Amino acid sequence: MVLFPFIEQQSLYDYYVQSAYPNPIVTAYTPTPHTGFNVFPGADWWTDMNEEQRVSFASVPLVKCPTRRSGAQRCTEESNNPGPCSDYAFPIYRLDRAAQPDPTNWWEWHSSTASSLDQFRSPFRVASWTTRNDLNSWSPRDKMGWWRDGSSQQIIFGEKHIPQRFLNVCHLEDDPEKGEESSWTKCGDCSYLTAANGCREFAAARAVHESHRLAKGPTDYEVTDEGVVLTYGFGSYHPAVCQFSMGDGSARTVNNTIDIVLLCRLVDVADGNSVTLP
Repeated sequence: MVLFPFIEQQSLYDYYVQSAYPNPIVTAYTPTPHTGFNVFPGADWWTDMNEEQRVSFASVPLVKCPTRRSGAQRCTEESNNPGPCSDYAFPIYRLDRAAQPDPTNWWEWHSSTASSLDQFRSPFRVASWTTRNDLNSWSPRDKMGWWRDGSSQQIIFGEKHIPQRFLNVCHLEDDPEKGEESSWTKCGDCSYLTAANGCREFAAARAVHESHRLAKGPTDYEVTDEGVVLTYGFGSYHPAVCQFSMGDGSARTVNNTIDIVLLCRLVDVADGNSVTLP
């Protein structure tokens, strides 16, 4: 959303800033009244729009891959962060993945105070803030100098994996196709305009780790014994490949059978390895 004024979407940006009032569920994080751009907007800003306004937000071309989506794309579940959907996410990489209670949780990996290069090696870290839900109090911690391996060796965005049957679905309690009575999608096709914990965070960022792999295609996903639907983080609807943006502005097409260690090295900002994609 903060990029909207730079991609000819000023009117949508202005509307969001004026209407995204705090979600009453997170009042513990809202010690001051709403003062502008809000990172926890709640559902009212979306549900109070008319249909034409919702279509406008859901039709921004920059955030959609035409191979996967066309027209206005949105998550409509009112209780699960409704709003426009996107096809891209930034990568998260941390060395001590096993130290986290939920090792796929990027919000937990990248707290507002975390700064150690020893562990937090992703191209973008969560900003510092004074009021958690108010982006006016946020300030970025990263400059291009953070990418110590060089911009041409740094992945900054990629096509996130969303299984075809979960398109425009933020939360799924039952998955009869997989024979599960209760499951929670970690595929995160929630509104990308809300940053929060739980499955919603996967709308904005995806974990990359040596134990992950790129998805093989739009039907690729699995369910754990606990009924949790796992995502592979990144993957596209393009046959056999996934596309990533590099820090120097170039786009690279990566075969989905790539050695995941190479992908991790291209996400890690300071491993010191020179990587050549096959």
